[in-house]
Parts: sequence; C-alpha cells; structure tokens
Amino acid sequence: MPPSLPSRHSSFSGVQILERYEVGGRPSFHPRRDLRRGRARCLASLLPPAPDALLLPPPAPLASPARAAGVAPARLQLHLSWGEPFGGHAVDEFTLLSPDELVVRSRLFVHGGRSLSMRTVYVRRRK
Repeated sequence: MPPSLPSRHSSFSGVQILERYEVGGRPSFHPRRDLRRGRARCLASLLPPAPDALLLPPPAPLASPARAAGVAPARLQLHLSWGEPFGGHAVDEFTLLSPDELVVRSRLFVHGGRSLSMRTVYVRRRK
C-alpha cells in the first residue's frame, strides 16, 4: 500500500480542512477547499529534486541546514480538480527544505482563463 500523507489547509479562522492522499496511488476525493458544494479530485506524487534546487542560495533568514549541506530537498506534488461552481484545477508543490522550513508553491486555474500563482514559506518557530 502506498504511503499516505495528511495535509491541512485553513480557509479562515476557526475552519480547518483535513485532506489525506495516497502518494502515487489512486485519486482521493475531498470537500472543496473554498467550502463550496461538491468535491475535489486529488492526486499526489513524489517528485525528484529540482535540478536547480541548490544553485541559488536562499535569503539569509531562510538558510536551511539541508541547503548548506548540499542535500537536495524532498518534494511532493498535488494535482487537484473540481467542477462548477467556479470549476478549475490547481497544482501544489511542497518542498521540505529542512525539518523547520516548508515551501509551498501553488498554481490555481479556474474555468474562464483566470489564474493565480503564489509561494508560501512556513518556518517552525522554536520555543
């Protein structure tokens, strides 16, 4: 059985959506992230390290031990699609740069030609 990975997304304060994926396996189906009616179809796959992942140094506050050691970061890609209303698809790419740093690149496309790309960096705060 392929490994499964949880992924959490909060739409707004007080609401959390839990998604579970089989990596390299069958598609999974989840409620839509925008909380509209219907379900999203999701496929998860592991990606090889990006060929240029180590070529450019990260900004100073995000310098990770993995990058400093020359280790290529692990990557996971999700392909999501959903129907009307506001049907479309998205690709999320998760890159774990260190145990304390996760980068998520998202590309969202809705029917009618509109799109959005964003990059989110999560850094674990140590107490």
